[in-house]
Amino acid sequence: MKAKLTLLFTFGILFTQAQYIDQISIYPPNPTSNDQVYFIAKCYFSSGSCNQKTQNIFVNGNQIYTSALHCTGALTYICDETDSFYIGNLPQGTYHVNFQLDAGGGPLPCSPGIVAGPSDSLTFTVLDATGLPSLENQVIAVSPNPTREKAQIRIAGDIENSTLEIRDITGSKVFEIHPDKAIIEVDLKNLPAGVYQAVFFTQTGAKSAVKILKID
Repeated sequence: MKAKLTLLFTFGILFTQAQYIDQISIYPPNPTSNDQVYFIAKCYFSSGSCNQKTQNIFVNGNQIYTSALHCTGALTYICDETDSFYIGNLPQGTYHVNFQLDAGGGPLPCSPGIVAGPSDSLTFTVLDATGLPSLENQVIAVSPNPTREKAQIRIAGDIENSTLEIRDITGSKVFEIHPDKAIIEVDLKNLPAGVYQAVFFTQTGAKSAVKILKID
């Protein structure tokens, strides 16, 4: 009986600290040597909260190693969190990113569980920006981008009866604004880290869009 209780207790600890990698990506999706590159990992856990964490990144030539340790609580609900890693400018070439995710119990600093967490990897290519056409949006622009809290959206088009939508990575509308001036400030501090899109509609229905990266 005692052995069964010990087994159940151990299983409970492992389940409580279970962690999963949902999606990994590079931002921008097709970087050039002029871009500031970020690695983004969407993760979730079987207990929460999960927002207390430590992150590490190490670049060795074309190999990039990233890791995150999340300190989870005892509440039994699915907790999701996005880890953002700043890589910076990279020269032209092909790169490989490895991501290791671990979880531990209690507040920072916490120790990873007995069972190692999952890992995932991706390969991406950085193009030489020389001679490439500019991809800058001619109607709307965002700064700073990436941002941790607020961002300014500058609109070069006609704002009369126009609409500005902020959408998440799935394309779902988060909120909308009806601009009354050419420079609009949007507050993203209460949104989870990740990739968003500012979509501008004129009164005639013409659409322009630009991506926004919200980081922790």
